[in-house]
Amino acid sequence: MNNELILRKAADDNRNLLANPEALMNTAMELQQLMMLYESGIKQITTKFEILEDEFESRHQRNPIETISSRVKDPMSIAEKLQRKGLALTIDNMVSKLYDIAGIRVTCPFISDVYHVTQMLLQQDDIELIEMKDYIRNPKKSGYRSMHVIVKVGVYFSDQKREIPVEIQIRTIAMDFWASL
Repeated sequence: MNNELILRKAADDNRNLLANPEALMNTAMELQQLMMLYESGIKQITTKFEILEDEFESRHQRNPIETISSRVKDPMSIAEKLQRKGLALTIDNMVSKLYDIAGIRVTCPFISDVYHVTQMLLQQDDIELIEMKDYIRNPKKSGYRSMHVIVKVGVYFSDQKREIPVEIQIRTIAMDFWASL
């Protein structure tokens, strides 16, 4: 489905929102605030990996973490995914049905490192495991291999604590290269 079709469908689904500029502005502000929450979740998890990196560099023979990268899914990708799932383009659906808006990718030199890094993350008591898919032991039909972990992490703000879902892909450098082809 191309972007123009998605935008038309979103406009049809949300005609009442578009007819009310104030409601549209409120939704835009709510989306912007939500994106900040997801960025904060990424920062929390990324910091955990960076601390592990620092520890391994100073206390151990080698570091099992090669690279850490992250992204927040852009609004168009969110809209496309909601459409693919047959869901209305709403903030509620975005928050309750999509767990990969905040994403982190960690690459490791070896397969054993993938499992070690996954274990080190999941043993932290402020991380709640939501879902884990081991595509290394059980590759997809396409040959794709990676560890996918969806967690919730608590993020403290000035007036509240929010549990933010973050999808983490942990794979070897070779798997990352293969996935990019």
